[in-house]
Amino acid sequence: MTNNELQKKKNARRPREDTYTIARRLMYILNLLRQHSSTRKLDTNKAHKQLLAQGHEVSLRTVQRYFKDFFDHYDGVKKDDSSPPGYWYEATVREDMLHLSRESALAVCLVEAHLKHLLPSNEMKHLRPIFEHASKVLEKARATKRYNELLKRIAIFPRGWKLIAPHISNPKIFDDVMSAITDSRTIKMTYQSAKEKKPRERTIEPLGLVDRSGVYYVVGREIYGSSDYKNWALHRIVQLEVLSEFSYPKNFQLRQHAAEGNLNRIHSATPLKVVLRLSSEAGAHLREGECKISDDQQILKQTENFIEISCTVRDSDEFRWWILEKGAGCEVVSPLSLREEISETLNNALSVYKADLRNRAS
Repeated sequence: MTNNELQKKKNARRPREDTYTIARRLMYILNLLRQHSSTRKLDTNKAHKQLLAQGHEVSLRTVQRYFKDFFDHYDGVKKDDSSPPGYWYEATVREDMLHLSRESALAVCLVEAHLKHLLPSNEMKHLRPIFEHASKVLEKARATKRYNELLKRIAIFPRGWKLIAPHISNPKIFDDVMSAITDSRTIKMTYQSAKEKKPRERTIEPLGLVDRSGVYYVVGREIYGSSDYKNWALHRIVQLEVLSEFSYPKNFQLRQHAAEGNLNRIHSATPLKVVLRLSSEAGAHLREGECKISDDQQILKQTENFIEISCTVRDSDEFRWWILEKGAGCEVVSPLSLREEISETLNNALSVYKADLRNRAS
């Protein structure tokens, strides 16, 4: 029997795949490619293993052919010259973005003006084609001047003093962390804690990423340590390696975790019932009902000079900082323990200034 006859016989035994199965497989590969970038590439061997794990019965050779077809016919798919080649997806303007109105293009440009101070440069790079396209729409409509004028008339200023955010020296760390969070994969990382002299190796299950005024924190739990959820600053990660998959905890909600104050140092898990007396100036926004400290906030007493309110808050450092930043404009009436703590902090600060005045006088 000739080779051609053997091949025909082999093909005759192989069941013909339906269009739906092939389309589903191709969509899965395309989604895999979109999760990768020029700094974190995907080769056909890795893709083949992931397809098999997802129940796609396909040969490595077929996967290689799929990747070649994507590269040949899809502008967004790129590859390098390594062996085997590394593939990735490079963002292009989506078809539905090509028909932006002037108003929509203006909105996209305003989003860019806001995000460029929040997202790492590596993430902004993926969005750049969309922002560039929006700018071209405005230029074509001769609305660039209007856009520039509007930008001058809109400003975003967070409350409080804002520090310059720490620099993430290696953009690949951000990419790898995002990939691990997306794919529910453990991370082995070398982490430099602020409390330790030398970096230490940790293996964690990353459950989410939180941005706090430009500082990014990975929220998760250690595999070989406490099961409590912890936060690790992204800029303190020296190096990391993405490992195997883990089961994401069903009872964990990142937004709830953050809203409950778990990104701050908590003094007690029991909510704190507080009564505060604020000066008319410090408590103006509370007096007029513009803002609330908590959902159960109640005005107990108010005069021209002060307002006294009750509220239930998370017993955290951040609440103490909020009280202290108001200085003499905020007095803790109860509980007594918090009143004494704030009083001691203010007296300690005052003693520093008094000592300095004495030294200058002598």
